[in-house]
Amino acid sequence: MRNIYLLLMAFVCGQIANAQTTVFFEDFEDNSLDGYTLYNLDGLTPDDPDLDNMADSAWTLKVITSQGWTFNLSAFSVSWYVNDAGPSDDWLVTPAINIGTGAVLSWDALAITSSGNFRDQYQVFISPGNSLENLSDDATLVFDTGLDGEEATPQNRTVDLAALGFENQVIYIAFRNFTQPFTGSGTGGNELAIDNIQVNTVLSVREPELAETIKAYPNPALGNAQLDFSLRATSLVRLDIVDITGKVLRSENRGIFAEGSHQISIRRESLPAGVYMVRISSNEASSLVRVIFQ
Repeated sequence: MRNIYLLLMAFVCGQIANAQTTVFFEDFEDNSLDGYTLYNLDGLTPDDPDLDNMADSAWTLKVITSQGWTFNLSAFSVSWYVNDAGPSDDWLVTPAINIGTGAVLSWDALAITSSGNFRDQYQVFISPGNSLENLSDDATLVFDTGLDGEEATPQNRTVDLAALGFENQVIYIAFRNFTQPFTGSGTGGNELAIDNIQVNTVLSVREPELAETIKAYPNPALGNAQLDFSLRATSLVRLDIVDITGKVLRSENRGIFAEGSHQISIRRESLPAGVYMVRISSNEASSLVRVIFQ
């Protein structure tokens, strides 16, 4: 699970300011659904012997390589059932996410179907809790593919949560595979992939910016990454790599840098695949950027 919480942002920064930051990111590359809540409300059995492990499961993780999907491990749901039964009713609910103002939700999605027909239909809800009662009575529908279903090519979906009134609260995001049964003429569904669930929001963070600009590339990176930044003034620069819990994994004094543009290397070394915050700082200020190592 790749979660970047308010705790991390409070840890890596110092003076009050407003900044857009990622408070939740999930790419499922740790091969775990720990912290998620799953509900298999349809109780149906997939009509595929290779998926017998999902007879009692709403969602699982699976490597997807078809139809231009490039995200490796993804959340995976099935809607093709024995005897073409349906509808599916399978829920994937995130852990709690603390948002500020200006929150935006995004994710990648794909209807897995070689013919382009039988495209899974799903809905996305925002809920104040992860119980069935919350999802039934308190959740707000913020996205619905309708009967046409998701596209058979990778799609990046975005919902402006702030425009819908969600701010300064704890939320849960619920993905519901709600595909209708096969009735002929390309209806029904097959399989669904969801990945790269992300929430960006404005939070109160601390410390003035050390750099006018800061960018890491390549990002995601397989090995070392480069950090481009432009300093506002001559400064003694320290580089920190921080994990998603706020723990500083590595701290390096990089020396004195003059005002202006610079480039330094971010050494991956033994860092496992995941999401990190890279911070450059002086005694008076800091700047940070999110880096993904694949």
